[in-house]
Amino acid sequence: MLMRVRLPGGAITPAGIRAVAEVAERFGSGTVELTARANLQIRGLRPSDVRAAAAHLVGHGLADADPARDARRDVVGPPLAGHDPTELADIGALVTDVARHQVAAPGLEGLPPKFCVVIDGGGVASVRGVPADVAMGAVRTVEGGIVVQLELGRPLDDNDGSVACIPLAEVEPVVVAAARRCAQQGERMAELVERIGRAELLGSLTTGIAIRWASAPRPRVADAPIGAVAHARADQVNLGAAPLLGRTSPAALRSVAALVEVTNARVRCTPWRGIVLLGVARADQATAIAALARVGFSPDPADPTHLVSACVGLLGCASSRADTGRAARALLDAPGVLTGRIHLSGCEKRCGANAERVVVAADDGTFEIGAP
Repeated sequence: MLMRVRLPGGAITPAGIRAVAEVAERFGSGTVELTARANLQIRGLRPSDVRAAAAHLVGHGLADADPARDARRDVVGPPLAGHDPTELADIGALVTDVARHQVAAPGLEGLPPKFCVVIDGGGVASVRGVPADVAMGAVRTVEGGIVVQLELGRPLDDNDGSVACIPLAEVEPVVVAAARRCAQQGERMAELVERIGRAELLGSLTTGIAIRWASAPRPRVADAPIGAVAHARADQVNLGAAPLLGRTSPAALRSVAALVEVTNARVRCTPWRGIVLLGVARADQATAIAALARVGFSPDPADPTHLVSACVGLLGCASSRADTGRAARALLDAPGVLTGRIHLSGCEKRCGANAERVVVAADDGTFEIGAP
C-alpha cells in the first residue's frame, strides 16, 4: 500500500519529519518519496498496518482522521513564501487557511480524487507552472496594486491572452465554490471547463466579485531552489537541496530534522522533490550545506541529478512498463545528454511529471531520449 502525507504549502515541522520517518521504518519499505505537489509518500505498507500508520500520522497533526477530508488538503504554494525578497505577496498563511477551509467546508463529499489548488505569491520559486484544478497567482497591475490571477483546470502560465483577476480577499471563497462545483458534478475542473465552457464557468464561480481583466504575465522559468537562495533578511539565507529522484530514508530524514532544529530554521518540501531550509543564519550556511550533502540531499545547483525526475516505475506500480530508476541513473551516466529538466514516465499517465519534457516508456520498457 501507498500512504500519502499531504503538506499544504510543503510545510512540516522537525517533529513531523520524525513521525514520517518512524512510520516508514515501522510499517513501510523504508523509502520516503518527495512528490511533485510538495507532499511525502510512504510505500510498502501492509494493508493490516494502514490503520496504525494512519493513526500515528493523525496523532502528530500530519493528516485528518477522515481520509476523504484529508484528500482535500492538496494545496501547493511557493516553498519560499514569507522568506523571499522578490515575492509580490506572502501567501503562506493563505495556503494554510485554504487547506483548512477545504477540510471543513460542507458540500465537498463528492470531490474527485487528486483535486488540487495552487496559490503562487509571485516570487522566485514560482509554482505557476504546476497543474491544478484551481490556480491562483499574485500579479501586479499597471497601477501598482496586487491582484490574483485566476485559472481553472490549467496552470497559471498556460494563459497567454487576457487573464481574469480577483482581489486577494476573495481567494478562499472562490476556491471553495470551485471545489463544491467539482464535488457536485463528480468531475475534475478541466472536464467541467471542456463541457461547460471556461467563460461561463468562471462567471458562475465569481458572482458578485469585481473581475479585473489584464494581460497575462510573461511566463518565467521556475528553477528549483537549490543551494543558497536570497532571504528577505540580509543576515540569513534559504538553503535548498534534493535527494536523487526525490527518494530518501528515515535515517536521512532524522538528520534533516536535527539540522533544522540546530540552525533554528523552518523547513518546507518543494514541488521539485526537494526541501528548503528557511532562514538559516549566514554564519551556519557552510555547515548546513555540508550536513545536507552527507545525508544524500544535494545542495549543489550544478548537480545534474536535479534535472531528472521519474515516476516510481516497476518498483511500485503495476501500470509501469519500465524500471524508471534504473533508466534515470543511466541517463545521468550519459555525458552531454541532459540540457534541461526531464521526467521519465513508465506509462501514459505521466504521474509526478513536473518538467516541460516528459518521456514515456515504450512497450519494451526503454526510453527514446533523442535530441531535446
